[in-house]
Amino acid sequence: MEVIQKILDVFEGLPKIVKILALIILAWPVVPAYRVLRYIQNKNTTTLVVGIVCVIPVVGFIVGIIDAISELQNDKVTFYVD
Repeated sequence: MEVIQKILDVFEGLPKIVKILALIILAWPVVPAYRVLRYIQNKNTTTLVVGIVCVIPVVGFIVGIIDAISELQNDKVTFYVD
């Protein structure tokens, strides 16, 4: 579990502009992976379901844009992430 926490801490510790670019440009691999790691950490089924659905590239890209907007507004990813 501490490996997962370290991975999440690295992502959350990135500068805001780097996170936003990663969420938009690399949305397909980043968005589902982030949610699956959050599920493993918190055991929230909704987070896992959204992470699995985000494997579909178009959905992952749309959720990546939503995540980038929430990162701009709240300084963290908040869309279906517990």
